[in-house]
Amino acid sequence: MAGVMADDPVVRLVALATAALIVVVLARMVAGHRQTPQPIDLRAAGLPGGLVLFTSTECANCATVRSMLAATGLRPREVTWELEPATMERAGVGAVPLTVVVDGDGAIIEQWTGVPSRRWVSRAVAAARRVTAPAP
Repeated sequence: MAGVMADDPVVRLVALATAALIVVVLARMVAGHRQTPQPIDLRAAGLPGGLVLFTSTECANCATVRSMLAATGLRPREVTWELEPATMERAGVGAVPLTVVVDGDGAIIEQWTGVPSRRWVSRAVAAARRVTAPAP
């Protein structure tokens, strides 16, 4: 009976569609935790080098990222939508939380939308410390 069902083209099509759906869902879940592809222009927003966190007061994930960064001892420049909407619009921020490491010239070194992994936070904080460290 199982062999007959495996030979049925409808059963094969349903199995293939189910597998494809699972792959798409998993890819979207992973993509939600990767670096942001959206173009951000921090130079236009006039933001300094270092660590910048874009947030909203109604965003639970923003509070999580804020806590993760606070635990590192490095305080980011926080830009909150409700307080600085023009800055967020000039930068082109489309989603929060958005964490960005910016060099002294305003170029982006690293950026992440959503709640980053602890590994990414460690790497980003190290990069931000290099940017904000005084020159010898």
